[in-house]
Amino acid sequence: MYISRKLVDKRKAHNELAVELLMRKHGFEIVHPENISLKAQIELMAETQILVSLHGAALTNMLFLQEGQQVVELPNQGDSKTQCYFNLAAALGLRYHYTLNRGDNVDTIMSDFTIDLGALENLLLMMEK
Repeated sequence: MYISRKLVDKRKAHNELAVELLMRKHGFEIVHPENISLKAQIELMAETQILVSLHGAALTNMLFLQEGQQVVELPNQGDSKTQCYFNLAAALGLRYHYTLNRGDNVDTIMSDFTIDLGALENLLLMMEK
């Protein structure tokens, strides 16, 4: 499952369409959490094998994944301070992966991103093996 931020005002991917096409190519469902209930989000997470999202609160959905499932965070390459989702994944027994992506700003909370599509595809291919 890929959690898209295209419907929100900040921390978006400049190349969101290309990211969504790549994710669909690899069989991922695209989800906009602001359009579904919390109950539906929890139910989706219970069925999710791999959760992919930009760095942000959407990654807290990993709380509803099953142990051993996988998380892919798409963080800002210049941000070495926000390791909270790595730590949460480790505490939950989830397999954590990431790719580094170019943010418009060093402050991840205020930044939009350009996702490194090559790195993301390589990671997805590696995870499929």
